[in-house]
Amino acid sequence: MDKDLEVPLSPPLFQFENTNVPLPHAFLISHRPEFIDFYLDENPDKVNYQDIHGNTALMVATRMGLDSLIELLLSRGAQPNIQNEDGMVALFVALLYNKMTSATVLIKEMKLSWTSRFFGTRDTYGYTILHYLALTNGLEEWAIKYKLQRFVEDNSNIMNETPLIVAAKNKNSNAVKGLLRLGADPNKGNSDGVLPLMFALQRADVESCKTLFVSLKNNAYTDKNGKQLFHYAIKSGNIKIVAELLKWYGYDERSVICLQNILYEISESGRFDGFSGVVQRELKVMQIEFSKQNFCDKLNHHLVHYAIKYKIPEMVPLICVWDKIALSRPIGNRWSPFLYSCVLGEERAFDYIEQLSTRDPLNDVGADGENCLQLATYYKNLGIVKKVLTKRFELISKKDGKNNTVFHYAAAGGGSEIFDFLYKTAESRVFNLGNTLVSAVNTNGENVLHTAVSSGNGALAFRLIMNYKIDPKSVDFQGNGVLHHAVLGNPQESYVMTLLLRYFDALPKNKKGYSPLQLCCLSGNYTNLSDFLKLGKTIFEEKDEKGRTVLHLACLLDDPFVVDELMKNNVNTQQVDKLGKKPENYARSVFIYRRIRKEKVLPIGKVTVCKSFGVHFQKGNVVDVVFENEKHTLTLWENQLKPIQMQFCKKSQLSVSERNTLVEAEKLCKNSKHHLFV
Repeated sequence: MDKDLEVPLSPPLFQFENTNVPLPHAFLISHRPEFIDFYLDENPDKVNYQDIHGNTALMVATRMGLDSLIELLLSRGAQPNIQNEDGMVALFVALLYNKMTSATVLIKEMKLSWTSRFFGTRDTYGYTILHYLALTNGLEEWAIKYKLQRFVEDNSNIMNETPLIVAAKNKNSNAVKGLLRLGADPNKGNSDGVLPLMFALQRADVESCKTLFVSLKNNAYTDKNGKQLFHYAIKSGNIKIVAELLKWYGYDERSVICLQNILYEISESGRFDGFSGVVQRELKVMQIEFSKQNFCDKLNHHLVHYAIKYKIPEMVPLICVWDKIALSRPIGNRWSPFLYSCVLGEERAFDYIEQLSTRDPLNDVGADGENCLQLATYYKNLGIVKKVLTKRFELISKKDGKNNTVFHYAAAGGGSEIFDFLYKTAESRVFNLGNTLVSAVNTNGENVLHTAVSSGNGALAFRLIMNYKIDPKSVDFQGNGVLHHAVLGNPQESYVMTLLLRYFDALPKNKKGYSPLQLCCLSGNYTNLSDFLKLGKTIFEEKDEKGRTVLHLACLLDDPFVVDELMKNNVNTQQVDKLGKKPENYARSVFIYRRIRKEKVLPIGKVTVCKSFGVHFQKGNVVDVVFENEKHTLTLWENQLKPIQMQFCKKSQLSVSERNTLVEAEKLCKNSKHHLFV
């Protein structure tokens, strides 16, 4: 046969056949829909195949708005009512992605009428078609055509979110107005008591806010977290929405406009020079009205904290009129608004609070005695650090309640630039002050190097050793050295431990007799265990005062990750302690017992994955559980322990033979504290 006339055996995209993505989806994703008709001629039964998330080819075509392809799939038997793992059908997908012409094609095929049972369909999260319509501009038209107003009253999802809330959250003012005309209740909140108006305020949707405020029964309404309308208005980060809310509360429009202009002026100039007489008179009225308002939510966050966090510090002067002691209001860790501005790096709020305070805010301290300079340093807000040092240089020498200097905070935060800036500033102002502060220790005897490594800041730690000459062999008052602090900090970068180990020929022990390797096991830090191999494999055979190796300790702590990591490094499992016991004699679970003995790991139960999560757990998979305690439920996947998210799974039983094998294994593991997985 002439090779030019030969028909290829298959289109090139048939290579997807062996993947877990069904072939029609692969064509769509590859934008090669022209092959689907041919493919379905050969495989008509695959038209409704679902991928690992339950999506059909029809759903994928709908999401992409390929109307001609939707018609083709429907003509070849595609079912529009199939639900994916989130409970969504193709029509929900069309509405979610605003593919309204695709929705029209689907409706025609579904032959919807106002009596159709489809209108009672909910997805996994309880959303109905009204919730999805609340995302579009076609809600009222659909509601009239299919008499959907009958579903408006009791239509809420598992979070008690009504379609009106969904519309408000998505700044869809047309849907908000339409739902109100259909009889939706604007005073019905979600599970947290958050009203549609509150969502609209947070989204700075002026049109929706105007509509919803008129229908509000109680303008001092509080949600379950203690937040009121002004909290949500400030969360928008928009001065305009705050000013609009004041007008809706009924304050004189000229005064509010004047106030709004002043707020803008404050924003531009960065200074507050007082309110005009007109505004002051209006604010007196506001102050009386605001006796009904909650200034603090249930977490004790004041309106002034909201103004700082959501970056409209121009509100701070106004809030101080409503609440005379606003600038003294602390949050849970006793951070005043001034300290909070240092934490968030809000320099404008810093300036306003300093101007408005009747006392010196630079003296404010938190629950542990931390001051503004220390907090700004820890959170790496260099602009605030420079402002504080310009105004009050002596704060550089202040210590907190645990004798930590500002350099401890710099080391904990990992800010190399700030650390260098503080050192140079101290040295330039007072001879040798920088060296004195850098070498200082806190009440636990920890220096800045200990703090840096225990905070996981390896790069800064080496700069401290090389540039600031901090002794890598220095120890705190408990005898913990830099390696002890490093394993507690659990540095993810292996080079940190590698470089630190260069300074030691043998592992030092603290006053309790623990080496860094033993502390690594006791703290559950399995990621850095293999780093200690640089000192030789015999390091894992070192014993404590009771003759126990690190493998003994890991078994005592019932830590499957540490045991697994040690076994991968081929540690000696035959060492005995002073009681003559091997590590396996301390095993408290079948998994650890058999892992140490290098025997096949047995399942203690099974789970069926109900919703896909991670790479290894797909919906419908049956997974063996090999370990379970109050902390972990684990499986072994390609010889790696993987945590199972039980909220997405349901438990299954072992077969009779598997159960009998497990019972016999539990008898051998005499210290087993685990019951069978049921």
